Amino acid sequence: MVRIDRLQSADLLLVIEFLSRLNSKVESYIGYVPTLFSELQYALKYDVTLSIVLKRNGKIIGYMGIDLGEEAKIGELWGPFLEPGEDFSLVIEMREKLWELFPQRLEDVHDVFSMNNTTALMFMTSIGSEQRGTHHVFSLDRKKFSAYPSPWIIPYDDSYKSE
Repeated sequence: MVRIDRLQSADLLLVIEFLSRLNSKVESYIGYVPTLFSELQYALKYDVTLSIVLKRNGKIIGYMGIDLGEEAKIGELWGPFLEPGEDFSLVIEMREKLWELFPQRLEDVHDVFSMNNTTALMFMTSIGSEQRGTHHVFSLDRKKFSAYPSPWIIPYDDSYKSE
């Protein structure tokens, strides 16, 4: 039996594990969602306004959430996340539940995801959203910082201390 409900505090740790596991994979990556336990825990408690969980026989198989902006007119979509192998129609069911619970003042919803995330792409296409750009994400390991010296970085020494 499949159920869609609001996130309950009893399920918080299971949802954190689920999101961390799926968001660590390029084929299900959502840009707004952190992967570290502590960051997910904080965000789910304090940032994400509305979270819904999809369960089959008590096991979490899907998640969608929304983080509303300060004026609550723009929302950042967390998801959709769906366990690999599950039917895409479950994403539509989660969307219907999320839309039903949305605040009426919400005017715009944004989502940022990996180009390999076909579930998110199918979802955003199915609801009539428009693609506004293609983005690249870069990272630099701290160990490599010194390999590229910058003329704008001046090593700190005691002569910079103010008297």
